[in-house]
Amino acid sequence: MRRVLYAACILALVGAGQAWADTQVNETKSSPEHGVVSIRNVNGSIHVTGWSRKEVHVEGSLGPAVEKLIFENEGDRTRIEVKVPDHVKDGKTIESRLEVSVPSGSDVRVDGVNIEIAVGGVDGELELQSVNGSVTANGQPDEVHVSTVNGSIILNTGARKTRLEAVNGTIEVTGGKGELEASCVNGHITVREGTFDEASCSSVSGDIEWSAGLAPRGSLGLESHSGAITLELPRSTSAEFEVSTFSGKIVNDLGPAAKKSSEYGPGYELQFDLGSGSSKIDISSFSGGVTIRSK
Repeated sequence: MRRVLYAACILALVGAGQAWADTQVNETKSSPEHGVVSIRNVNGSIHVTGWSRKEVHVEGSLGPAVEKLIFENEGDRTRIEVKVPDHVKDGKTIESRLEVSVPSGSDVRVDGVNIEIAVGGVDGELELQSVNGSVTANGQPDEVHVSTVNGSIILNTGARKTRLEAVNGTIEVTGGKGELEASCVNGHITVREGTFDEASCSSVSGDIEWSAGLAPRGSLGLESHSGAITLELPRSTSAEFEVSTFSGKIVNDLGPAAKKSSEYGPGYELQFDLGSGSSKIDISSFSGGVTIRSK
């Protein structure tokens, strides 16, 4: 009798473990080469990779409390969503991790709450949103729009137009062209490599470092309320500079020294031309220094 009871207990525990195990998914649907793929996941991760097939493939795991995976397409639109209960006591029970392959020419839209997002090899437009989690994008997308509340943004792309917004987290951009707009509340902004036609970077509390190029007749604006600004440019750069600080020094290795903006105030100002001054560069810092130097 003891053996029977022991075996029954073991079977019950195994059954309970299986009931609360992750569900594996592996599904594929046809998709046009330049369609729109929308993906939503509340908790976990979403990794998207572009490929040459005219298919969308989803592989990964769903948390034990997840109701189901919605995977449907109509015309040129594909929808992928992790459906969860209205009330969840433990976020780990809905943690889901998805690996999604899409046609490389797709427009991809990803959003979630507590998720890590990574996208690579997609040539269309990217719209990526996470409340808590980092966002990484690589490749040559046409346009990129990324926003996160708590998490870093890391881009290594050649997008024609880029817009990045972070509340608490750093922004790192490597490479790029065309237009760039990056804003951050609490965190640093770093832009390196690439050549931009028009760019603006602003931070409320954090440093800004710019070491990318600026196209002829381009424009660049760098603004920080509480943080240092560092600008590195080739000496061959041709631009008109206007720099000011309310409380902070200006160090200029490319031209004349800055002057005090007021006899009694702590601020400095600087205006000068480099070369023919074909581009426009505006820099302002409320509480923090500005350094301008050659690469």
